[in-house]
Amino acid sequence: MFDLWCLHIPVEDRTPFAGLVEYVERAVKSESSRAPDRPIYLVGESVGACVALAVAARNPGIDLVLILVNPGTSFHRSQLQTLSAFLDLVPEPFHLTTPQLLNFLTGNLMKMPEAFVGRGLSLQEAGPRLSETTSSMLDSLTILVDVLTKESIVCKLEMLKASSSFVNSRLHAVKAQTLVLASGNDELLPSTQEAERLRGALEKCRTRVFRDNGHKILLEAGFDLATTIKGAGYYRRTRRTDFVADYIPPTPDELQQAIDHDRERSTSCSGRSSLSSSGWRPGSGRRSYHSEWWERMTYAICC
Repeated sequence: MFDLWCLHIPVEDRTPFAGLVEYVERAVKSESSRAPDRPIYLVGESVGACVALAVAARNPGIDLVLILVNPGTSFHRSQLQTLSAFLDLVPEPFHLTTPQLLNFLTGNLMKMPEAFVGRGLSLQEAGPRLSETTSSMLDSLTILVDVLTKESIVCKLEMLKASSSFVNSRLHAVKAQTLVLASGNDELLPSTQEAERLRGALEKCRTRVFRDNGHKILLEAGFDLATTIKGAGYYRRTRRTDFVADYIPPTPDELQQAIDHDRERSTSCSGRSSLSSSGWRPGSGRRSYHSEWWERMTYAICC
């Protein structure tokens, strides 16, 4: 589906935001000259989303598709701005004990029982698993103290602050097709509100909100980026969308997810006989949910 390139930024790296933009820009220009008829997808989370927006603003003539995940353009309206000033007053190694940073580094611990129960475990069985996982995470914090020094975290926050200011002043220059993915339970950024703001500020922008996900949505179980891109109608192979040529058959996981979702809806509606028995009939002008779903699945299998 994609030829993947990944930008890895080591913890000790101190390349400024402008340097990251130039680095990505060189790669984008090289790939565009090699395959000018193919779109280039830039997927960026937090500060990475700012890098993607900056590259798009500087290169309006290149066919780009931006996938922005909880973009850092909302830094000035987030808790991180206050946290940046607070870290200057906290001695090491206590900088990692702030709730915001713990959520960012380890995820939301309150979601773990739900995750274990979702795997078929009862609450009694999930308890020992949760205890083991929490203990291993606490052991990992001693390693994080050595790797993620206070100076490195402050540096990253300063970069996010600078990138947010830089990009927000250039949103008018972004002409690329854009999809903003926002987490409803983002512990660090007001991502849902920012998604709405960007949809109004960018020419070709759509949004998708995931109510139950946190800031690290790309690392959370159950989230599939490729499925999200296809579901939003943002996958294309050339400059123009062709729903036939761009079609990709659903994966086994996607089919199973659709079947499970339909089964849940069927179960929830089983007591409503007036609705469940009113299926679509030729000439009636009405189609039930199940008939529409079956038509979609038949189309997927036939194609």
